[in-house]
Amino acid sequence: MKDDVRKYIYGALFVFIVGVTTWIGIVYISACGFTLSCNQGKQPVARTPIPTVGHAPNPVFVGQDNSGKCEVAAVDLLGSWVDAGFPESDAFGFTDVNGASCNGTYVEDVRPLFVEANIWYPGSYSCASCHTADIAGTSAAKLDLSSYAGIQAGSQRESAEAGGTDILGGGNWEKSLLYQFTYTRPFVPPGHAATPAGGPLVFAGMPSPVTATPKP
Repeated sequence: MKDDVRKYIYGALFVFIVGVTTWIGIVYISACGFTLSCNQGKQPVARTPIPTVGHAPNPVFVGQDNSGKCEVAAVDLLGSWVDAGFPESDAFGFTDVNGASCNGTYVEDVRPLFVEANIWYPGSYSCASCHTADIAGTSAAKLDLSSYAGIQAGSQRESAEAGGTDILGGGNWEKSLLYQFTYTRPFVPPGHAATPAGGPLVFAGMPSPVTATPKP
């Protein structure tokens, strides 16, 4: 008789323990998935979204007519601009993906690479959304990419009036910090694929005029 009671008690305890363990397992898997880190159980970080424009297979600068423009890798375009002495208003030469000679300008062709969204990869914010003119406040690396003057002033600036570390390599693209961060060490935010080696293809500049060879 005592053995039957003991078996009954042990059986009830076993069923209770199994039931509680199963319930805890179901709750944990629902909240955390099949991981030990329980990332799913963490509260999401509140973020303020930055508006972006729609993405096109080959980025198109907003408001521009791309007919007749040259097609070039974004990083190659930046490199040609830097190697030409990074002019602000004068035209500079570059070679497009077909090997043709083209001419571009900072305002029309280079600046959009810093201030337009959805250029470096689908859904990307503009470079200038983080590297802003707010040097004394929230600007990442104390670098302003929203203007020509800000780019020339460099990074790690102590104030908006002060100069910082040259990011243009003194006009030598492959020695510049800008080259390192766009080519050799592409910026890869969480959840996004790495930027291709040459960056995306963009429409920029116009073909250089062909100079006719005079007849003898």
